[in-house]
Amino acid sequence: MDCRNKILEFMRSNIDGKRDFVNWVQTFPKMQQVELMREMNRMAEEMAAEQGLKITDHLPNFDKADSNLDTLEDAILNERLLRDYVEYFNDLKHNLKNKILNDIDQQRMYIISNILNDAPNAPDMRELAKKMIAAEKKFDTYKPENWQGIDL
Repeated sequence: MDCRNKILEFMRSNIDGKRDFVNWVQTFPKMQQVELMREMNRMAEEMAAEQGLKITDHLPNFDKADSNLDTLEDAILNERLLRDYVEYFNDLKHNLKNKILNDIDQQRMYIISNILNDAPNAPDMRELAKKMIAAEKKFDTYKPENWQGIDL
């Protein structure tokens, strides 16, 4: 990323320009923000070295900046990973719910078909229908129209 000139412009600006730098950095995606801050740190070290200075003599915690940026980068990646997991599990939940509802509909149609066609297993299907209706009522999903046409 070649933003060195823009960073240099901000580094040479007055104190008010520092807020502009923060605002500018925040216009980038989070991972790129970390890279911009790393670049600014490298540039600050270079500028100090050009002046014959060791930056850590003037900013004692400067040597922790890379470690802090690594921690920030890890947090950003973890947040992204967590978001992906949440999205995956929400999709999975939605798909499983739809599959379960579809399976229940298929079972209901099979049971009703066997009862209406007086299949050999019709008595067992009547008992199963009663149990399914009881379960639907228990979970507040019972719809009488789903069981229309059969006498229990």
